[in-house]
Amino acid sequence: MTSNDKRIKFHDDIAIADTAFTVKGRTVDELFEYSAIALISSMADISKIDIKEKREFTLESNNLDTLLFDFLSEILFYKDSDNLLFSEFEIDVKKQGKQWYLKAEIGGELANPNKHKVTIDIKAITMHMFKLEKTREGYEARVVIDI
Repeated sequence: MTSNDKRIKFHDDIAIADTAFTVKGRTVDELFEYSAIALISSMADISKIDIKEKREFTLESNNLDTLLFDFLSEILFYKDSDNLLFSEFEIDVKKQGKQWYLKAEIGGELANPNKHKVTIDIKAITMHMFKLEKTREGYEARVVIDI
């Protein structure tokens, strides 16, 4: 999967010092996977990121949109704390009762300026204009990132 997929659209005109993307997925798992791909692709060429390290984590939330926000923020946490970029995302999202649960295994490697050419440094995922909705085709999310 690449960032050139028609399920991902980047928006450069959302706000000053921000960029955004819209992602579509047939399932919740696919929406989360494509959102992660779009997040990394907004920083670097995802096709140049090899799988040398993996991280696993779980999250839970009462709301699916908050879970997506937290998931993307967790990816940024690993970028900032461990200097990792990712290109592989195995996502499992389930709803039990009123609670949403996410289990993720993500793979990537240490950011290498000679190999990855990071174009922007994302500071945070923002709640500004953030939305996730169920559509006839599946799910759609708009994510605004502070750069």
